[in-house]
Amino acid sequence: MNDPYRKPQDIAHVVGEWKRTEETLKGRLEFERLISDLSSRFVNLPPERVDSEIERALGRICRFTRCDHCSLIAVLPGKRLWRITHFAAMEDAPEIPIRMELPASTLPWTFGTLVEKREILSFARLDDLPAGAERDRFTYAEWRTKSSLGIPIVVEGAIDHVISINASREEREWPDDLAPRLQLLGEICVNALVRRRINEELRESERNLLKAQRIAGLGTFTMDMGTKTFRTSDVMNELFGFGGTDAPSLDGWLARIHPDDRAVMADVVLNDVIGRGEDFDREYRIVRTDGGETRWIRSLGGLEFDIRGLNLELHGTCEDITERKRAEDDLRDSNATLREALVGTVRSMAFVVESRDPYTAGHQRRVAELAEAIAREMGFSEDRIEGIRMAAFIHDLGKITVPAEILCKPSILKKAEFELIQDHPRAGYDILKDIAFPWPIARIVLEHHEKLDGSGYPDGLSGDAILPESRVVTVADVVESMASHRPYRPSRGLGAALAEIGKNDGTAYDHMAVGACLRLFRDGRFRFEEV
Repeated sequence: MNDPYRKPQDIAHVVGEWKRTEETLKGRLEFERLISDLSSRFVNLPPERVDSEIERALGRICRFTRCDHCSLIAVLPGKRLWRITHFAAMEDAPEIPIRMELPASTLPWTFGTLVEKREILSFARLDDLPAGAERDRFTYAEWRTKSSLGIPIVVEGAIDHVISINASREEREWPDDLAPRLQLLGEICVNALVRRRINEELRESERNLLKAQRIAGLGTFTMDMGTKTFRTSDVMNELFGFGGTDAPSLDGWLARIHPDDRAVMADVVLNDVIGRGEDFDREYRIVRTDGGETRWIRSLGGLEFDIRGLNLELHGTCEDITERKRAEDDLRDSNATLREALVGTVRSMAFVVESRDPYTAGHQRRVAELAEAIAREMGFSEDRIEGIRMAAFIHDLGKITVPAEILCKPSILKKAEFELIQDHPRAGYDILKDIAFPWPIARIVLEHHEKLDGSGYPDGLSGDAILPESRVVTVADVVESMASHRPYRPSRGLGAALAEIGKNDGTAYDHMAVGACLRLFRDGRFRFEEV
């Protein structure tokens, strides 16, 4: 109701407060969108664009926070040294040393706080630095740094990088919520660097593999089917350690083969080749007599008549593939590490969502745990299970576009507000659709609120139009949501949640997924750690 007696200055004050609140909310949403954008850009970033994209991201951080410098600083392993590897600065900002190794003694208190103690460093003015930081105060003054915020980035249990922002032209107070947001951005950048390093190792392994294949000697042999004796090339003799003037025999060849592979190769020669006349292509190990070294060999061969067409002979080649095998092992290890880096990025994206809504903290993680258990109970392959787990971790990613005030609203949502929330699956899909995941992550995120009878959202899909993986996540999401507290309602309890999926088994929810979920809870093989 309008107050006719309200003074104009009071109205102006209210309007001013409203505008300031609006700007604060706008800024918060803009920062969250920045995080979301950077997360999606860095997940599938080509190695050659990593450095430029990191510096572009630092530039956006500079502009958003209105600081003068933003840096990603590498901590050199095993040394008390660090180096600014990526840097951005606002126009006319004072210069600071970049891309050079700096000893810890240049900023000893800063190094101790960030690297050794693994603590956030924050000061609004040089006078805030404690006693004992005189050297740091001198260095900051020399670099014309008035205020600074630094956050350590932990990779594989060690401090790998530090992300830092500085103000040089005026002193700055840093908001409390800025540090965790910068930490997340730093983790996104460092994950991209990790993936690039792994890709470089992969390319090096591939080069080594090709080199090994080029320089590998190819031995040849011919075995007389009547005498079971070999005629062998020099390379063949070197590979197997054959020597002397006596022709190697079949038994002598088999004796060189590793005990675990000997029976298989004897069966190949005696039954497949001699018995059925089949060609062969086999990989096996040999044990050299000169030191007992184990080597991998690939042999190819088949039966042919001699030049007179009279005697049947076994002709073949032998190649040392030990280095190729080692390179393949390295490739598998690198691929596993690359996948771990991808998982780390996905977890960071999940944190973006849950950090905005304290009421649903842990929701995505618990949904992922239940979805994984349901999928395993249904007999899904481990690869499909991993895809389901990854999708469930970020199934609510689209809520990054929903204002936090709506997500945390402690009362019933208005129609327009609920419609905005209902659009979050599509918003999540739009963020993820161009990322080359090895699983249908984007589609699962899009479909996790769809129901078999077409009553779900955002597209009202039904039946087989919904992925089996999406149906698993739907069941897990419904059970966890109903069993957990929300700002607008108390927990309905696990019993009510299980009753809901049981009542709509085969109509709204997938029959197999519902059955698996009910068995897990009925048999006590699954429970939420925290609800």
